[in-house]
Amino acid sequence: MNGSKGTNIIHNEFPLVSIVIPHFNGEEILLDCLKSLNSKEVPIIIVDNGSKDKTLNRILSLNLNISIIHAGKNKTIPEISDVFV
Repeated sequence: MNGSKGTNIIHNEFPLVSIVIPHFNGEEILLDCLKSLNSKEVPIIIVDNGSKDKTLNRILSLNLNISIIHAGKNKTIPEISDVFV
């Protein structure tokens, strides 16, 4: 508490919001999605589920705040969510 009744302030170095995008061989769809987000302030996390296309090479050149996690296999949304919660 910061002294104000009912107000909680959390101080940490992590952002309050991140965008998590599961990906599997959806090169054009993912690139369109990233271009529409056009975010340099909100971290974007792409969970690559073992894609065989060239998406990962292409997104690295977009100069966005992107992190890539290589899942190695096609994971479900709940499996991906468990990593971040």
